[in-house]
Amino acid sequence: MRAVLEEDLVLGLARGDKRLQRRFFDAVSDEWRPRIWRLLQRPSAEEVDDLLHDALLALCLPTKDRPQPRVLAPPDARSPKAWRAKVLANFVRDQLRRRGLRAHVEAYAGRDLDPNIVKEAWRQRKATKESAPPPELSVERAEDGEGDTLHLIELRRQRDLIITLAGEQAIRRRMILLLAIDADPSAHTEALSKELVEAVTETQGRVELALKSPVEDPPSLPRVRVPWPVEPEPKARESARKALERAIQGLREALRRRVGGE
Repeated sequence: MRAVLEEDLVLGLARGDKRLQRRFFDAVSDEWRPRIWRLLQRPSAEEVDDLLHDALLALCLPTKDRPQPRVLAPPDARSPKAWRAKVLANFVRDQLRRRGLRAHVEAYAGRDLDPNIVKEAWRQRKATKESAPPPELSVERAEDGEGDTLHLIELRRQRDLIITLAGEQAIRRRMILLLAIDADPSAHTEALSKELVEAVTETQGRVELALKSPVEDPPSLPRVRVPWPVEPEPKARESARKALERAIQGLREALRRRVGGE
């Protein structure tokens, strides 16, 4: 017997019932959105929505070659929800592999290289299960917006430059950025204390506690609590995520200005 969620899709498609279809897609979107966020590496909300849209089209609608949508669990499946999680994970990994291949081709485009060298480089990347080129602190941006994220691992390699550029950021973005790369933001605690309307000793106390916490991605709660000390935890974490994304975007813009001025 099918689960109620699956019945909404089956009956909604068979009857052309838009209400059932909408109920199914709303429920699956709520189920898949956080899974996509975890499967990707710190994606933006727009990236999550784009991939979710593609997944819904690819997995939840029938095609000529596959009259039963892939999202529907087979009769012998123990858990329809686990099946949905599995097909989504496979879809996301396939998309990342495809993007990795495209990024690889674009990385070599326009270079005077032997095609066999390019093919061998791709073969080696596949052998090491590398899905994308090593991150670079770059000011270039692909036409379709892919490949322009500054990963935290690369930011940590460029600490001196990032610490300098961080001063151009709004104070909360500045603090979470520095804490994310495990840099001491104590020089900015006074500015943050004014923003939060609290004693600088309170701000500094949270900074000292944060620097003793693990360096994690996304940042650990003690680091999140430095700029967002009183918000409920889910809201504070979401604020930190958005602020870090905007801080990284600010870094890209600062790098473009720096290169343009040289």
